[in-house]
Amino acid sequence: MNKMIEIRSYNLKSGTRREFLRLMAEEAMPMLQRWGVEVVRFGPSLHDEDSCYLIRAYDGLKERQESQDAFYGSDEWKMGPREAIVALIDNYTSVVIEMDERTLDGLRVRDPIMRNPLPLIEPGVLTIGVDAAAPLPMHSDPASPDFKGFEVDLINAVAARLGLSVKYRGALWSDLISDLLAEKIDLICSAATITAERKKIFDFSKPYLDLQLAIVVRNESLINAWQDLHNKIVGVRIATSQEDFLRSYVKAGAIHTFHMNTEAYATLQEGKLDAVIDDSPIAKSFVTLNPKLRLAGTIAGTQAQYGVMFKKGNQELCRAINNALTEIQADGAYAEFYKKWFGENVQVD
Repeated sequence: MNKMIEIRSYNLKSGTRREFLRLMAEEAMPMLQRWGVEVVRFGPSLHDEDSCYLIRAYDGLKERQESQDAFYGSDEWKMGPREAIVALIDNYTSVVIEMDERTLDGLRVRDPIMRNPLPLIEPGVLTIGVDAAAPLPMHSDPASPDFKGFEVDLINAVAARLGLSVKYRGALWSDLISDLLAEKIDLICSAATITAERKKIFDFSKPYLDLQLAIVVRNESLINAWQDLHNKIVGVRIATSQEDFLRSYVKAGAIHTFHMNTEAYATLQEGKLDAVIDDSPIAKSFVTLNPKLRLAGTIAGTQAQYGVMFKKGNQELCRAINNALTEIQADGAYAEFYKKWFGENVQVD
């Protein structure tokens, strides 16, 4: 039997969406459920920072009218969150369409906010920290209007499967760590290597990319292995697993640390460094972009993996992200993203 579907679009007063989503998720949605209203989906619009939507299903037009008259006329609504919610709305429009059950089931696939609210900074919005150093091909400069990359495609697909919109916050790596601990962002998805030391402080998703450490040099260099770095001037990003390796295993003549990838590789090109140690996906990308540089090789025994990084204890969000990653890997989307950004087919164990 077909259902009558009401799609309501709310245009909110500027800057009030976060509070509107909170009130709706915490107060209005449970109330609608108690009144037997089927809320199919609810959340923030992707096209406008001050818009939200609410989709409800009814058996027919008469049932819709009677249900809404009863709910909006109830003391529970009028004495409850009504005043606070209405104060945030500039205006709203409703569209009612007929929909078959199969199509409707497609809308119900993802748990909407009101059924299983995730612990997010802003209800319905996944706030993602990304490194301002732009580790290509993982992602480009987050300040660029053409923000893109493997991790951008991946986390956008994850958010879509969870019925969430996305908001990116670009910062230097050390600032991202502080933001995550201070709960200014929900997670970091930016070439975050899973390490035993980090797992003492943070939680990680399941791995989504394998890597090794790699050495980049100028074309004329005689360096071909990490053992050749003895007494050489080597550059790395600060506070990274590359720096940890360099300080632990290499007797370099000097170690120069950088906040930005671009600074490290530019210094190498200028001849002020003998080599840069970096993660293999990022190293390969910079070599491709810089014809004066070459990949001297990867470092055996440094196999590692990237994962999404969470504040310790945020298991609910971590599980949701893991489930979405599993779906993306199973349905072929991950393989498409991998081929698009790395130019080869993903290796399946």
